[in-house]
Amino acid sequence: MEFLPILEIALTKYSPDTNPYVIVPLLPGYAFSSPPPLSRDFQLQGIAFIMNLLMVEVGFGGGHVV
Repeated sequence: MEFLPILEIALTKYSPDTNPYVIVPLLPGYAFSSPPPLSRDFQLQGIAFIMNLLMVEVGFGGGHVV
């Protein structure tokens, strides 16, 4: 639900021909996603790394995290 306003903007600003992909990540511990395991130290950098790796694996992005 947190991403719904952004999706509405994307739907009004772009058409499927100009921007056919909208990816909405489920961040650990937010909304309906499970919390991260207590046995691991999940910090913002770790989540960003995992999301970047996912996007590179599905063919988006250059694999560079700043």
